[in-house]
Amino acid sequence: MTSLAIRGGTSNFTVRTYSTKGSYQEVKGVPCTFKADGFHAEFTTPAVVVTPDMGPRTPVASISCVYQGEKVFRIVQPINDTTTKIDQNAAAAGAGAGLIGVIVTGISSSSQRARRDATLDVYGYPDQALQFKGARK
Repeated sequence: MTSLAIRGGTSNFTVRTYSTKGSYQEVKGVPCTFKADGFHAEFTTPAVVVTPDMGPRTPVASISCVYQGEKVFRIVQPINDTTTKIDQNAAAAGAGAGLIGVIVTGISSSSQRARRDATLDVYGYPDQALQFKGARK
């Protein structure tokens, strides 16, 4: 078994579950399991799942939830939260400014990415919205 180094921090993401039978509605209290190499968590939705920050070595993970006999399984790719937030903030700042906004957004995002200390980047997983097709509330 490989030993994974934890950088000392944590990251978190949300998991929510929805039923698409009839109308699209959130269902609460759904039992779920999150698994990745070296750690796992069991929780009920909606939930904030806290995971260790393993830097660029953060492993691919999976989430499985079961509601009214229906199982939903999803593979979850890790993300660099730091660069994702830089890109989102730059896009929000340039929103509504047309072509000029797109250009400024690209310049701002590139500048912030270049100036950051990449060794301090936080890695984690994106928020998840899982859907059950046959579930009833």
